This record gives sequence, structure tokens and C-alpha cells, in this order.
Amino acid sequence: AHEHGHVGVGELCGKTKLMKWSVIIPTLWKPKTFPELLERLQNEPYVAEILIIDNAPHQKASVEFGPKIIWLEQPQNIFVNPAWNLGVERAQNENICICNDDILFDTKQLFGYLRETEPRGIIGIHPESFQLETWNTGRPIPSKEVHIKQMWACLFFMRKSDYEPIPQELKVWWGDAWLAWHGRPASSLITCVKTKHSESVASPEFAQVLDHDTHLWDNEFKPHGLRKKEWLENLSQRVSKAIKRRILNS
Repeated sequence: AHEHGHVGVGELCGKTKLMKWSVIIPTLWKPKTFPELLERLQNEPYVAEILIIDNAPHQKASVEFGPKIIWLEQPQNIFVNPAWNLGVERAQNENICICNDDILFDTKQLFGYLRETEPRGIIGIHPESFQLETWNTGRPIPSKEVHIKQMWACLFFMRKSDYEPIPQELKVWWGDAWLAWHGRPASSLITCVKTKHSESVASPEFAQVLDHDTHLWDNEFKPHGLRKKEWLENLSQRVSKAIKRRILNS
């Protein structure tokens, strides 16, 4: 893989200093809003570096790469979960933000909230966030609910030291469930997030990957006792059917 860019090492600081974040974004360069997301993140003081895992370098959009961006060009698509693992491995900061390439959010509000509250565990996005139509929704609202496979992991935050690498065999799906289990306590925030929902994976070539990941998750990687959790009960079958319907109707 080719690597471009450099940024100084940050650290987890007290409230009197900046809390520095490494933002990790795998991309296939499909969302038209991706350049705007990069611009917002580059202008955010709490973001020290932005690691772009480029899974389709031949499709790279015309974007301006500032000094915060580290471009990790892959010779082929390594898929989402391995890209998350790679990004966390290369990250120079203890505070990790993993972000989809097809979303927009109020960076100042959200990173400011995380600096003030310094929450524990792994924090994703509550599905109510996608129903909010304006950025002026006030302070993010914390929730103990975790809605895996409802875009909870389109944007999530945790410490690098709490990250348990996702099994490399899981390519696209179930990485969020793996991290939610191993990175407990898991929770959510209600804050305005705009997205077109899975723009990069809603295509026929991902159907086979979905089946493969779901089979491995159900038979090899689902942690012992996880079947007792209501929020994952029968989830793999429902998700598989829902995504296949989306692919067939696209």
C-alpha cells in the first residue's frame, strides 16, 4: 500500500487542552458529499489526522489533501472491516473516530461534546439521528440503546487501546457487532447526521460478501452468550433479507 501524508503524534489530554482524534475513513470514492466531509474534518481543531483507506485509487475524486490527511492507497479493495483494522493500527492518537464516507455531521458540535464529557466505551449513532433535518438540534443526547445494523457504526468513537481487531475473514458486515461486544460499554448519541445510507455497498457485488460474512459470524465469531442479547436476536437473518431486497430493487 502507498502512504502519503504525515501528522504529529497526539495524545489523550485533559479538558484544559485539546483532545486529539484520529479519524479513519475507508472509501470507494462514490459519495458526492465526501469532499465536503473531508473539508469539515480538516477544519476541525480536535482532529489531528484523517486516515483515508483508499479501496479504489483509480476512482479517486479531485479533492484537496491538506496536511492532516494520510492517504493509505490499497492495490485492491480490502473491504470495510480490514480497512478499520488498518486505520486503527496506523492511528497516532488514543482517541479514534471511524467514519463512513457517505455522511455529514456537525464536527464542531460533536467533537466539542466528546471533549467536555469524555465518555467511556464505544459510542455510535442512534437511528433517530437520521430523522433530524437541521444542524441546530442542540447538544447531542446520549442513549444506552445500541442499534446494530441500523447505521449505528456509520460514525463511532472509542479509544485505540480498547479496539479489538476484527477477524480478517469478516470483510464488510458484523464488524460493528464484534466491536460493540468487545468494546463495552456500548452506547449511542442522538445528533444530526445526514447520509444516503450504505451508498458504497448497495450494489450486487456485495451480496455474496454479505452471505459469507453472515455465515462466519453465526458459526465462528459470534461471542459466547451473545445469542441471549435482545438487540442481536435473529438479526443476521433480518439484515441479510433486507439488504438483498435493497440490492434487487436498486
